[in-house]
Amino acid sequence: MTRKEMKQLAKQQLRGNWGVAVGAVLLVALISAGASAIMGIVELLIMGAMSVGLCSLYVNIVRKGSGDITDLFSGFRNFFNNFITGILVSIFTFLWSLLFVIPGIVKSYAYAMTFFIQNDHPEMTETDAITASREMMNGHKWELFVLDLSFFGWYLLCALTFGLLLLYVTPYHNAARAAFYENLVGASQETAQPDASAPVFAEEKSAVDEAPVTENEAGEDGVADAQDDAEPTQEDDFDVDDKTREE
Repeated sequence: MTRKEMKQLAKQQLRGNWGVAVGAVLLVALISAGASAIMGIVELLIMGAMSVGLCSLYVNIVRKGSGDITDLFSGFRNFFNNFITGILVSIFTFLWSLLFVIPGIVKSYAYAMTFFIQNDHPEMTETDAITASREMMNGHKWELFVLDLSFFGWYLLCALTFGLLLLYVTPYHNAARAAFYENLVGASQETAQPDASAPVFAEEKSAVDEAPVTENEAGEDGVADAQDDAEPTQEDDFDVDDKTREE
């Protein structure tokens, strides 16, 4: 799936879901602002669970064409795991950023699918989800970076509209990222499927073996068999010699 197709899929699946998507943007903004105002540690506590909830919402929109505002809180069902995952992703990204900005950016894209994976596989441990994201994003980090970069113009317009356009751009961008994840999942499943060419070849071979023999082929086979019977083989010579010795 190309970048253009992902964005088209995102817009298509958002039809009829804009109310839920915009409501989720506002709700997350309110929760984050409230958590920051009360105490920064609260925002840190809920970061992982809210990230998984956002992934759940947009993945459902992309997969099923519908999402529910309650999906936003699905990450709290596995709160501790998601909390630890959020902490680890933040720490790892920060530590890589200490080596200069670019390594931090590269690693942030390596970990980009972590919360999507944890949404689909809540049984995974925190480190397993991070490792799975790194493996999934191997060779695809640049593609996601270009996808994000394609929204740069939209975010400039958001600044010109004093942030009002974010109510459109944020759901659009999140849905496009969910489509990107779905594309990677589909590609990995196709790669994991066994090669079906062997059974087909066996069936074709069986069909050839069972095919009726034409008159020409039968005649040619008869001539060949007759020649084989007429020409003594080396083994026949050995049999004659053995009989002669016995006599």
